[in-house]
Amino acid sequence: MRAADQDKRPLLTVEETALLLGLPVARVYRSIHRKDFPLKVFVINGRFCIARAEVVRFINGEL
Repeated sequence: MRAADQDKRPLLTVEETALLLGLPVARVYRSIHRKDFPLKVFVINGRFCIARAEVVRFINGEL
């Protein structure tokens, strides 16, 4: 997948989400498992995904 295409994907991996939030990946996974992660988490084929739009709104203080 090209880098330009990755910017358009509506869902992010935990790793991508952690990078955008400036958090360690382990902390994001821990928060998801404790069910206190502040954003909606989707499970698709056993993998956690977070909506890019929600992450951006969270970063901008809109959530």
